[in-house]
Amino acid sequence: MRALMGWAFVSAAFAGALSTFQSAISLPALPPVCVSDDDTPAQDIVTACTTLIQSHPDADALLKAYDNRAEAYDRLDKYDLAIADRTAIITLKPNDAGAWRDRGDVYDDADDDDRAIADYDRSLRLKPDDAVTFNNRGYAYFRKKQYDDAVADYSQALTLDPAYELAAVNRARAYRDSGRLDLAIADFTKAVKMKPDDATAFRERGDAYDDRKDEAPAEADYDQSIKLDPTSSTSFNNRGFVLEKLGKYDLALADYNQAIALDPKNSSAFLNRGAVYDDKNDDARAIADYNAEIRLNPSDALAYEFRGVDYADQGHPDLALADYDRSVKLNPNVGEVYRYRGTTLDDKGDYAHAIAQFDQAIRLDPKDYSAYADRGTAEDKLGQYDRALADINAALVLKPDFADGFARRGDVYDDRNDDDRAIADYNAALKLAPNDADYLNNRAYAEDRLNRTDLALADYSAAIAARPNFAVAYDNRGRVREEHSEFASALDDYNKAIALKPDYAPAWRDRGEAYDDTGDEDRALADYDKAIALDPTDARAFNDRGVSLTRTRQLDRAIADFDSAVKLDPKYALAHVNRGDALEEKGADDQAIAEYGQALSIDSKSPGAFYGRGEAYAAKGDDARAIANYDEAIAAEPRFAQAYYRRGLAKLRRHDGEGSDADFDAAKKIDPSVTLR
Repeated sequence: MRALMGWAFVSAAFAGALSTFQSAISLPALPPVCVSDDDTPAQDIVTACTTLIQSHPDADALLKAYDNRAEAYDRLDKYDLAIADRTAIITLKPNDAGAWRDRGDVYDDADDDDRAIADYDRSLRLKPDDAVTFNNRGYAYFRKKQYDDAVADYSQALTLDPAYELAAVNRARAYRDSGRLDLAIADFTKAVKMKPDDATAFRERGDAYDDRKDEAPAEADYDQSIKLDPTSSTSFNNRGFVLEKLGKYDLALADYNQAIALDPKNSSAFLNRGAVYDDKNDDARAIADYNAEIRLNPSDALAYEFRGVDYADQGHPDLALADYDRSVKLNPNVGEVYRYRGTTLDDKGDYAHAIAQFDQAIRLDPKDYSAYADRGTAEDKLGQYDRALADINAALVLKPDFADGFARRGDVYDDRNDDDRAIADYNAALKLAPNDADYLNNRAYAEDRLNRTDLALADYSAAIAARPNFAVAYDNRGRVREEHSEFASALDDYNKAIALKPDYAPAWRDRGEAYDDTGDEDRALADYDKAIALDPTDARAFNDRGVSLTRTRQLDRAIADFDSAVKLDPKYALAHVNRGDALEEKGADDQAIAEYGQALSIDSKSPGAFYGRGEAYAAKGDDARAIANYDEAIAAEPRFAQAYYRRGLAKLRRHDGEGSDADFDAAKKIDPSVTLR
């Protein structure tokens, strides 16, 4: 970065001649001499120069001894001692510009930029035409991030010495770090013309091109840098970074491998290679590289962040959160890490704390559209639909072509049972990403709820075509087919879903329902058992198993399952209805009537609850109340054939032959087989 000037008290050539002579005549080793020589151990120089200084030599010899010892102390990183020697020289020669510059250089090495600048100022007052001093002061300003001052000094150095390649490189660095990339590239270009074999200048021009997102010339410069210096780990690492951005992952890996082979302590190469493994979806190798980077550089917040993402992808949320915590502790001002922490908490079902993390991400980066969308998704899961819509709308304002934003807003509308708006948003998402399997699957779900069966089936099939291992889409398509009594096709879809994802509990539950619908209660019960074992929080699976147990007259077990369903979801009206049916089957009519009443307190128009309560009243001989409840069941579901038939029987018992005949006729028109049940 800077130029250091030094000269020897005893020449290195003379010292070498003495050594050769001593070797030739086999004399004992000569004592160290006070020299300025990088090949001589610095401590030996210090010892010799100290001996010379203590001998009280003449002024010229004393100056040279202080100078050589100062250089040796500088090499040993003993900056205080080097500064003391440089100060002694200044005391002896206060008007020597070089002496002030040399002490400035030591202050610079000691990271004391302010004192370095003060000494360079004094040197330039004494010798205002010294290009080296301007260059060195420019470097001190550069380290203080005073880029304009640095550029001014480097420019003056180049004015004084137009062939000063180091000043051109240094000015280019100042331009680059201050974001003036075009000027940086121009200066690096001047530098490589001055010194075509400067591998570092080519590499750093490549860095500037890369910063300008101009990858092709960056790659070419890294090629030239490596050609000039094939031992540079940094050049291989930087070229690998550009190749990765160009999607040339295998070539990038090869460069990172070479960078690490040349320098096993190149932590940046481990970090970057890990990122390529992430690009190739090889989380295990990526994590191994992030581990290596963290061992080499435990304060690298980015490595913890990246490893946390991989842990989350692998289903280890607690490990991911621990890494995000470390990353935030090292660098608390990166909004992205808070967003990742929020998505992991969201995956764990901790929506309130997830929202707090998204809040922080947005405070740090108000333009992070993903953070708004993620917060909206968490709010949606808490039933805070208006907040969710506001956040996702904010995300779409920031990024109008955000396909996932439209899809997520569609999810909120879907949860609000606003299927038309949901479908409109899924359409918008699919316009931007026509083959996205998730968007197709979600649109199909809304279409099914609107009874657009053909459209729903077409979308589920398209989702499966886009992602052949999409177990959820197979399961969903199976449900549509089952709803339309296509049991063989439905079972085929459920089988595929289970084969693709054996731990997907809904597919086992849904296949159980299909077996239930076809009268295969044994298989149904086995599938419900599996579904509950995989997900003991699924109230619907307990309810469905309870229905099968009721049909097989295992009433106590059925009631226990309905109890579990209601405990998991107290607002589950159908489970209350089914528990009432099981109680009625046991002859506990009063308890059944109370249970149906509980169901109606949740869903005041439940046809099943009215029908069941009518059955219970009929069993108690209270046909008037039975008929009143059948009336309500038919009002809620006008095509409820069984309710017509049972109301007809109740009317018949009350000697209402005309009313009875009308109900029997209505029942048969809806379902000719109803009297056989």
